Amino acid sequence: MLDAIEEFKRNPSIRFEYEYRNAEDNPERSINRVVNSAKPSAKSANIRTSDARRVGTANPGRGKSAKRKKKNSGRGFSLLPIFFGMAVAFVIGAAILIYLIFTNSSNLLFSNRADVQVISFVGMTKDEFLATDYNNLLRAEFPEEYSSEPAGTIIRQTPKAGRTVKEKQRIVLTVSLGTQYVTIPETKNMVAEDAEQTLKDMGLRVTKKPMVDNSVANGAVIYSQPAAGETVEGDTTVILYVSRSEVARDVTVPSLTGKTIEDARNDVKGLTLSIRTIEQASDQPAGTVLSQSPEANTTVRKSSVITLVVSTGVPEVAPEPEQTGPTVNPDGTITVQESTWWSADGSHQIHQRTDGSMWNENGQQCDAQGNPIG
Repeated sequence: MLDAIEEFKRNPSIRFEYEYRNAEDNPERSINRVVNSAKPSAKSANIRTSDARRVGTANPGRGKSAKRKKKNSGRGFSLLPIFFGMAVAFVIGAAILIYLIFTNSSNLLFSNRADVQVISFVGMTKDEFLATDYNNLLRAEFPEEYSSEPAGTIIRQTPKAGRTVKEKQRIVLTVSLGTQYVTIPETKNMVAEDAEQTLKDMGLRVTKKPMVDNSVANGAVIYSQPAAGETVEGDTTVILYVSRSEVARDVTVPSLTGKTIEDARNDVKGLTLSIRTIEQASDQPAGTVLSQSPEANTTVRKSSVITLVVSTGVPEVAPEPEQTGPTVNPDGTITVQESTWWSADGSHQIHQRTDGSMWNENGQQCDAQGNPIG
């Protein structure tokens, strides 16, 4: 190895090739050969390379493994094949869809089938339709239902007359089964909702009416009209009379006199009674009920009005009578202003004239208390 270094010093253009061997197999690592790009001298050609040594150990497979890993790491995972496959699937699906639209669609814009002008088939029989060319031009379906039309008659169609459709398009022709006859079932004591559903399932209409009957449970059917066992046409209206509890229509008026108006209102809550108040001057506390009408314990209809006279809390002040003294006229006569009043016991009404005389309600001259004079 030292000889090789010395030779390199003399001729830097020399290139060396090494052979690496496992230390266990051969502890020596020698230079296999010396490659000189220049002309080799006689001396250099005789250089022994067997003495060139490289310190350390090396695994002969390590270099190859490293190269392999480097090569593999340069290969990234590519999504291109996945995208390409998705694009191809999309194109195929679109092509199939377009084909179906143009070959099977009933839309006038896309279909290449012949146009068919739909006429009215309502009123025809099913057999009459089957005998026409439309039976071959269109794909007919025949659902059936009960109606007042004769059995076998077409009573409804879709699409309607006047429409333009494509050949072999589906058309629905509803055919009558004729009049349906139904026997009214027994519904007495059935829950009203259950009885109603039973009748509707049989093709009947139902109306419910309440009725008071203490012999039948509340909410149950008392009887039907038409009655059970009768035969009627389909779509007939059946009336179910349904039991309900008797509702009291009268209420007893409570005693409210002497209570506050707030307490009175609370007492009539739930009795469906209304209250009307009238204020009146009184020395009773404000808001106290002085009287009521109707009186307590009176039976009245629900929603009746109770009139309550309520104290204002201010006592009534009686007005002082106006002093009407006599007037002395210039001629010396005396004129008294006319006035009227009641006697102290309230039995007479006295009228005093301008001349000072007093007359009672009977037209008799009287004193100030209405007692006749002479």
